Amino acid sequence: MAAEDRAARVAAISLFIDDTNMWPLGGVAALLDFCEAQGVRGKISLIPGLDVKPGQRHMGQKLAPDAVAFMSEMALAGARGFDVHMELMTHKGLWDFAADRVREDGQHEGVWLHEPEVPVAAYEAYFEGVLAAARAGGVAINGVTVPGCDCSACSSRLAQLRAEDHEGPSENAWQALLDLAERGGFGVPVVAVFHADADEARPMRIMASRDGFGVYDARMDVIDLDLLRQGALTRADVDLFITEDGQSGHIADLVRAGAETCFFDMHWMKMNPANDEGWAAFREVIRRINATLGDRVAWVKPSDYGRRLLDG
Repeated sequence: MAAEDRAARVAAISLFIDDTNMWPLGGVAALLDFCEAQGVRGKISLIPGLDVKPGQRHMGQKLAPDAVAFMSEMALAGARGFDVHMELMTHKGLWDFAADRVREDGQHEGVWLHEPEVPVAAYEAYFEGVLAAARAGGVAINGVTVPGCDCSACSSRLAQLRAEDHEGPSENAWQALLDLAERGGFGVPVVAVFHADADEARPMRIMASRDGFGVYDARMDVIDLDLLRQGALTRADVDLFITEDGQSGHIADLVRAGAETCFFDMHWMKMNPANDEGWAAFREVIRRINATLGDRVAWVKPSDYGRRLLDG
């Protein structure tokens, strides 16, 4: 493609919100209201077994009223232009669905997804358990965000797997997700799986497909800029994403260079409505995108972009 054609291309842009939890109460609803008004599309994560405070899990038995209210907010996401991704069940150890607790003998979920010897059936059963837990709270899951972990055991095992040429989720995990997509488990025909940032060697691509269904490796184009500083996303961070005039910053640079996608990631603890500065900075990023790049971007849900990938 000629340089002038690339420069004129409209980028598919998507907002990913990770590590979402119930605090502050009402925060997810406020986020979705704002994004709907701005035409923003993307994904928001759910961690059903996350114990955000003692006895305050998002899902499970004997839910506290706060958790019920949070799940009601999450249930709004689909109608407001957002996919809901599971960051699996706990973002830590594997879950025992029969006992309704974290397994004492299990790996952390993120590295477990990379294990080549885990059979398809075991992955399917685990994913189905998470999907069922979310459905019980009225929330439909549409994709997967692989939970990261930097503990010594996970870091060591991931390094070993990479040395053995096992990069990313295992083939059996991709196959299990495709099987569930075919059965309607995700409510969308093409399931996005986000686990790493983009690079030239491993672009966004379909990993498994069959009869109009698929799963794809949803690489992030702009990742973790909100984690460059401690505390909330700050006003100074906004320019890293996009400057006031829309001429520079990572998002503007990608779009103006003619990138096909601009998928960018923010984290709930940094930019939720309880963080006054972070919430204001987040909204300013969105305002600048729409004000200065409006004719160069088209907001998409990751599942919709996956359909575009599958159709070629």
